Amino acid sequence: MKKYLLSSLLILMISLVWAESHFLDMRVGDFGCITRVVFEFTGKVDYSVKEEDNKLSIMLNSLNNGKIQLPVEQSDNINNIVLTDGNTSAQVALEFIYPIEVTSYNYFQESKNYIIVFDIYDKDYHTDMQKGLATILFKAQKFPLNKSKTEIVAFSDKYSSVPLVNLYLGRLYAKKQMKTIAIEYFKKIDSKSEFFLTAQAYIDNLNKNRYPQEEVKPDFLIKVEIDNSVNESNKKDIQEYFNNEDSLQVAQNVNKIEETEEENTSKDDSNNEENSKTNNAQSTSNKFLYLYLIIALVIIVIQFVQNIKRKFIIKELSGKLESSNFELRALENKLAKGVVENSKTKEKIIIKLFNSGWKPQDIANELNTSIEAIEATISKEGRL
Repeated sequence: MKKYLLSSLLILMISLVWAESHFLDMRVGDFGCITRVVFEFTGKVDYSVKEEDNKLSIMLNSLNNGKIQLPVEQSDNINNIVLTDGNTSAQVALEFIYPIEVTSYNYFQESKNYIIVFDIYDKDYHTDMQKGLATILFKAQKFPLNKSKTEIVAFSDKYSSVPLVNLYLGRLYAKKQMKTIAIEYFKKIDSKSEFFLTAQAYIDNLNKNRYPQEEVKPDFLIKVEIDNSVNESNKKDIQEYFNNEDSLQVAQNVNKIEETEEENTSKDDSNNEENSKTNNAQSTSNKFLYLYLIIALVIIVIQFVQNIKRKFIIKELSGKLESSNFELRALENKLAKGVVENSKTKEKIIIKLFNSGWKPQDIANELNTSIEAIEATISKEGRL
């Protein structure tokens, strides 16, 4: 029984380690208007956070000689980083180009290092559609999708008629291999939209079970470097200019795609076929892993149940055997004392032993009687 419990525990631990490795994407740097900063220490660290408009101050205490690992990628969203190191504490000050909203969490990595993760969002994502879409794409891909489900539904309902939103949410669910939901979003895009042809191409590939592999990045965000001396009206004009330029570029790209559609069809089919093979291989690998875990757990449960049943059966048979032995010893005592003397009493004993499961030959041996006499008695009583 112990080996079954140990096997179950081992499989559970493997499942948890596998799930943990897929829970958090540790890549650092920028995801559009979101910046992920990761600190790593050799031991547990107490920390506190202070947000001030576009500044984030992180106070780290009881370092235990833990070494701070700053982001390995350069962030376009950070203007300045100041690190103040002390004997038993340290402070990191980050200055961003936008007003911030911060979430943080910590855990021990498999290497036993202590990890603190800060996700810094552009606070305007609550009101800005593009920043809101970028934030949803980040959360839905860096964490389990069910954590962002409510936020995605609310955002989708709010911007249900915006082609850009439907295109990128469709791409998100396509990458998650959730074909039905992805196609629903793509079908919302009107034929007059510049994204219509792209959406139809996605639908065609999904119907052929071809799924995209690349991460859905917020490449729709327009980053404009504006000097602080520029007034608000000029900022608005510049932003509209870039938006118009972007729309014009997209329209030109669509026209170019239409003109060269026949030329690129064979290339696209070849690339899609390769992507499909890669995707199918990955999907098959994941399915085999899940299948292996399920089969192993089922086998362990079956073995555990059978072991319990076997013990109950053995216990029941032992009880019956002990009862029969007790009756036999009692009869032997009576025979030894001469209690059993007349034939009527002997016949009752024969019938009782027979009904208890004794075979005629065994009864004859125990009572020193011929088997013919035993069978005659049993036949006489109508039991044979």
